[in-house]
Amino acid sequence: MRKILGDILQINKIFPKMLENNDRIAIGLSGGKDSLTLLLALQAFAKKINYKITIKAFLVDLDFNKQENYQQLKDFLQQKKIDYEIIKSRISQILDQHKKHDKIKCSFCSRMKKAILVKKALSQKFNKIALGHHLDDAIETLFMNFLNAGKIETFKPITYLSHNKIYLIRPFIFTKEREIVAFSKKQKLPIVINKCPNNDTTQRFFMKQFLKKTFYHSKIWPNGYKSITRAIKEKIIESAKTKPST
Repeated sequence: MRKILGDILQINKIFPKMLENNDRIAIGLSGGKDSLTLLLALQAFAKKINYKITIKAFLVDLDFNKQENYQQLKDFLQQKKIDYEIIKSRISQILDQHKKHDKIKCSFCSRMKKAILVKKALSQKFNKIALGHHLDDAIETLFMNFLNAGKIETFKPITYLSHNKIYLIRPFIFTKEREIVAFSKKQKLPIVINKCPNNDTTQRFFMKQFLKKTFYHSKIWPNGYKSITRAIKEKIIESAKTKPST
C-alpha cells in the first residue's frame, strides 16, 4: 500500500482538485481488484493526511449472473466499515436487445453504467466519482484511441462533467497494475468474477496481450514498458501545466 499511496499523493499534488478535504466521493465498484484496492487506498489516503472524506461504494449490477448475491463482498465492505449500495439494473437485457453482429457493444454498456452511477451520486449529494483506472489502462487506451480514431490521447486524471456538475477522478492514473495485483493478492480481496460474455474478446483484452508480447516482454524493446509509462506520466504532468485541472 505504501507505493500505491505514494502514487496517489503524487498525482494529487499535481492535480490538487482531485482529492480535497470534506469531499464526498462515490466510488464506482465493479468488484474487481482495481476498484476494491481503490476503496482501501482512499481510506488510507484520508487517514494519512487527516482529510475528512466521505466514501461510498456503488456497484451497478449488470445482471449477467442472476444468482450473484455478492455475500463475500458485502461481508468485506462491512468489515472495513465502508458504506455501499448495490444498484440493480436491466443492463444485460438491454445490451442483448442492441447487439451488433451478435455481440454486445462495450461502449454502450459503459455509457449506461456511467449514467446510472452519475445519477445515483448526484441524488446523494456526492461531488466526485472515483474510478479505478490505472497506468496500464491509460497506456492501453492511448493505443486504442490511436488505432481506432487517430487520436493521441488517453484518460484524463480529473474531468469536470459540467452538465451534471460533478467531477470524475482517477486517483490510480500513476499506479502500475502490478502494484494493484500484488496488493490484492496479499490482502486476499474478495474479487467478484466478471461474467460479461465479452470478457476475453474485447479490444482492451487484445491490446493488453499485444502490448505485453510486442513491447513489455520483447528482447527488441527491453525498456519498452518503462519508457511508455514514463512518457504517459510526463504527458499527464505537462497537461497540468498547460490546462486547468478541471
